[in-house]
Amino acid sequence: MRRQRALINDRGDRVKEAGPSVPVEVLGLNGTPEAGDVLNVVETEAQAREIAEYRAEAAKEKRAAAGAATTLEQLMAKAKDDEQT
Repeated sequence: MRRQRALINDRGDRVKEAGPSVPVEVLGLNGTPEAGDVLNVVETEAQAREIAEYRAEAAKEKRAAAGAATTLEQLMAKAKDDEQT
């Protein structure tokens, strides 16, 4: 979960919002977001925690699926090699 403390525009002024393609520095994040990450505005910290947990679980599942796909590809390649020998 990331709690934004302030938005600073390219002139060093604090701003309340930043639209698409508007460069701002976001203060208060506890990590570096990836390009394309979606930042949501929520009313309560509980909602923010729920979203953060959901995203963490989805990322974990995606990593697990990528690992399984690599393993499956390796097994298929080994099977082809075994057939040819």
